[in-house]
Amino acid sequence: MAMREALTVIVLGEGAGEAAIGSALASRAFASRVIIAERDGEAVRQVAASALPPDVTCVACAWDEAAAAATLLQEVDTPWTLFLAPGEGLDCDDRAALEREWRTLTPGAVEVRAGGRYETRLHPPGPAALAAIGGPGDSLVSFLRIRPLARDEARMWTDPAIAVTEHEAGPGLLGVDLPAALQAPTRLRGALRGDDVDALERLEEVLTRHEERRLLAMARGERDVCWTDDHEAEPLVTIRIATYHRPEHIGAAIESCLAQTYPRLEVLVVGDRCSEATADVVRGFRDPRLRFVNLPARGMYPTDPMARWRVAGVWPANAALMLGEGSWITACDDDDRFTPDHVEVLLAEARARRLEMVWSKADMEVAPGRWEVIGDPVLAEGRVTQGSVLYSMGLRFLRFSNTCWRREQPADANLWLRMQAIGVRTGFVDRITYRHHLETHQRERP
Repeated sequence: MAMREALTVIVLGEGAGEAAIGSALASRAFASRVIIAERDGEAVRQVAASALPPDVTCVACAWDEAAAAATLLQEVDTPWTLFLAPGEGLDCDDRAALEREWRTLTPGAVEVRAGGRYETRLHPPGPAALAAIGGPGDSLVSFLRIRPLARDEARMWTDPAIAVTEHEAGPGLLGVDLPAALQAPTRLRGALRGDDVDALERLEEVLTRHEERRLLAMARGERDVCWTDDHEAEPLVTIRIATYHRPEHIGAAIESCLAQTYPRLEVLVVGDRCSEATADVVRGFRDPRLRFVNLPARGMYPTDPMARWRVAGVWPANAALMLGEGSWITACDDDDRFTPDHVEVLLAEARARRLEMVWSKADMEVAPGRWEVIGDPVLAEGRVTQGSVLYSMGLRFLRFSNTCWRREQPADANLWLRMQAIGVRTGFVDRITYRHHLETHQRERP
């Protein structure tokens, strides 16, 4: 996972006002979410009165008290948290090297260079995170440093008149909201012209994230969740199966979905203009809970085999979001299996904890005949399978990307990371509810 998508910055405010806001805004180039934690209610009101962007929030929290700090950290939905004091900012001389280093980090206390020494500021969110600040860490990052913001620099972030001047002179404040790959004017121009496809993909991602945050706020309204079934004791759950040509496997996949212990469900099979052999198997089922829609045209996919694998099935998957009648949706690949309690376990957890998206462990075939259990509380590519996830249909505005292959991301992982980035309430269930067979591209290797 890229650093910005995986990191929340928490500014431990001390009623510093302008300095705390400056630190928060200057951190947005490195984090998908920034929180200003103020112990004083009046300080919260003053900060909240500023025109903060959607990814910067201010909360009241007596963060020097263990219980309050734990509550604050429970709301963090990224794998990592970094703590700053008011007036501090982040800096990096080699963003590409930092991203490579970032991918090698393992959960635990991490030291970051601050001034002339290293100290623990980076930590997975959890009860030990704040307590670890300043102490020794398990590892360190070499290419990220904490530096003091100059007084004039802090004013630039908070003074509207200065902000307008900077914006007119160049990317200015827009630049801190763009990934490093776009902060060079030549790349930004290439994205806007369409000449630089990679830069265009990254720009589209940034703009889409702003819109998805707005839509999430609309879906929630005045509530804490975007559920569409608040008052239903037993909501309808849609199980989506997208298929193209799996006549030898899809029957068993459907049977595992119809055999759920949770009774109120629909199994929605959407064909990507699937083969007649596959359609015949689906039509052979006579269960009224099963619905079959075969799209009139197949989706457009890249020709490169790995790129195609990353986005295969996104067209029927997106169609299912519009066709599904359930209040919740989960997916079973047409060659995989649900455990009998898959829906029951995930739905119960989501409703008990007021989550909008929940995922579990999976039994995964990693080589012919060799199985491993994957899945843990870190929502990251390679650590969660598509079939382990259930989420509210209040999130149906989040579509699967058909271009995320350009960033070498599978469409399902891309969607979960986007959910995480906009603040969807997510949670992990420590149960195996899915059996994932060997991937097609692995089977086809000589």
